[in-house]
Amino acid sequence: MNYTKIKNKDGSIKFDVVLKGEEFRKYFDEVVAYKIGEVEVKGFRKGHTPKDIAIAYVDKDKAFTEAAEKAVRISLKKITVENNLTLVTPPEVKLLEDKENLHYEVTVVALPEVILGDFKKDVALSNEIFYKELENISVADEEIQKAVEWLINSRKEFKEEAKKNETILTDEMAQKIGDFKTAHDLKESIKEGIEAEKKIREADKNRARIIDTLISKTLFDLPDMLINKTMENLKNDLKNSLESGKIDYSEYIKKNYESEKKLEESLKKQAEKELRAHLVLETVAKELDIKVEDNEIEEEMNKIFIKQPEVARKNINLQQLKDFSYGTIKNRKIFKALENIKI
Repeated sequence: MNYTKIKNKDGSIKFDVVLKGEEFRKYFDEVVAYKIGEVEVKGFRKGHTPKDIAIAYVDKDKAFTEAAEKAVRISLKKITVENNLTLVTPPEVKLLEDKENLHYEVTVVALPEVILGDFKKDVALSNEIFYKELENISVADEEIQKAVEWLINSRKEFKEEAKKNETILTDEMAQKIGDFKTAHDLKESIKEGIEAEKKIREADKNRARIIDTLISKTLFDLPDMLINKTMENLKNDLKNSLESGKIDYSEYIKKNYESEKKLEESLKKQAEKELRAHLVLETVAKELDIKVEDNEIEEEMNKIFIKQPEVARKNINLQQLKDFSYGTIKNRKIFKALENIKI
């Protein structure tokens, strides 16, 4: 097999591949041999018809097509391995006229090679900011009181009492709200909840900062076809979301983006950022040797499955649930490893 490689402007790659006549002949002969074994001719048991008779019953055009498909599949796999490519869209194959050989062109879109820069120092600095912010987290009395007022006003049975007591939380109220003996216990629980939310927000800020750092340290070209495909997926997700919420797509665009072109420009930027973040994190996972075990996936699947209503469980796609669980665990491990990097 001989082939030439051409990088297209849109980021895709085209291979011009030639399998010499004798090389392709092996594939063709294998297909014909199989079809001869399947021939049924009156007077002979299946698979026992003499070759010189059975071959007349073999459709040569169909045999050629099957042999060509097999040859393309096997040779393309060899090409992707030799060029260290991970394909992200189905290959586009075009057979070319050649009386002596199997000659074809194939266009593929592959993940770009990502080479990480020296990121650990910058990630460590980001973590240093993060841990200092965690130490400075506090919850003011006003925040607790605001939460108490919202909680009381959201309960019908407390509205009249709240008017009389000017939203003063009583022990009796606390006991009705949950497993609390006193108003002080409920306020402490509210305080812990607000503090936990603040910690999550700081963690999210740090993770966003880390991703931006990793992207800035890693330069690579994204194929336009991959960006456009991701953008279309985001657009379809948006349409489905609006449809489920009974929101008119055209009205939504007019209100938020003025035109579909501006929506697509915004989604294209989002698609590129998401792709870069995904590819960089995948490379970090390899660099830090992040692994996800089968028992971890199963445990995560069970957690998600149990939380679903009885009716929803019947319609769950287990493969999608498995993929989602794998990605969740992997990202969790990646960020845990990154957040542990120190100067």
